[in-house]
Amino acid sequence: MSTTTGDGVDAVDADLGGEVRLGSALFTLVEPHRGHEVAYNRWYERDHFYAGCMIGPGMLAGRRWVAPKPLKDLRFPAESPFADPVQAGSYLAIYWMNKGQEEEWGTWAGEQVWWLYNNGRGFNERTHAQTSLYDFASAVYAPGSTVPIELALHHRYNGLGVVVVEPAEGASRDALIEWLEAKAAPALMASGAASIVSSWPASGPGPACCAASAPITKRTSSTLISITRARSPRSTSNGRFPGTLNAPARLFGLMSRAPPPTSALIGIVSYVCEMPATT
Repeated sequence: MSTTTGDGVDAVDADLGGEVRLGSALFTLVEPHRGHEVAYNRWYERDHFYAGCMIGPGMLAGRRWVAPKPLKDLRFPAESPFADPVQAGSYLAIYWMNKGQEEEWGTWAGEQVWWLYNNGRGFNERTHAQTSLYDFASAVYAPGSTVPIELALHHRYNGLGVVVVEPAEGASRDALIEWLEAKAAPALMASGAASIVSSWPASGPGPACCAASAPITKRTSSTLISITRARSPRSTSNGRFPGTLNAPARLFGLMSRAPPPTSALIGIVSYVCEMPATT
C-alpha cells in the first residue's frame, strides 16, 4: 500500500512531471426532475460537461456516474446533512482541478455558466442535491496499483463509493483523515473492496448558479472516495451486487466496531456505478 498527499508525489505518480498536480475536485450530485431524465443526460453529456466545466482553465479530468434505485436504497443514514432527502441525487459528476488554478477556474465558471444559461444552454429541470468543492488531501493505493489518483478518472473504473464523515466536536479534520488512512483504507484494500481510497476535505460551495438543497460546510471533514474495478451492478446476472462495490458499507462497519478516536460521524454513503452514454 502506498500513499500520495497533496504536497508531493511517491512511486505511484513520480513520472507525471511537474505540470500535473491534483489540487481540488468539483463534486456535483444532481437529480433531474421526473420525466426529464433523458433530456437532462443528453444535455449534460453533449454540452454542459464540456462547455460548463471541462474547457475551463486548470480542469484535468471529469467523469460521470449514476446511482440506480437498488444502489440508492443502500444509502444511510435516513436523515443526512449531505443530501435531503438521502435518496436525492441520481447522477454524479466529478472533476479534477490542477493545483493552483482553482481560483482561476472558479472565476471562469461563474461567468461561463451564467453566459450559457442566458443564451439558452442551461437546464432548469434539475435539482442540485449536493454541489461543493473539495481539496485533495491524500490517496492510498492498493498493493501493486500503478494508476495515480491524477489519472483515475481516465481509467475505466466501474465502481465508485462515496463516504462523507465529520469529526466530533473538538476533533480536527487532520486527525480524522489520519485515522482513515491508517485504519480504514488498509482494511478496504485487504478485503479487495477498493483500488484507490482518497480523502477530500470540503473547501467551499460550487459555482453560485449551482446552489445545493443541502449546502455543505467546512465543518465536514472529508469525502472519502473509493474506486474499484468491480463490474457494474447492472451487468450481474443474479441481480446481486459484487462485494467489491460494498467499500463504503465495509468502512461504516469498521468504524462502528472500532470507532476512531475522533468519534467520526457518518454523513451519507452513496454507491454509484459507471455512467452509460446516451443515444
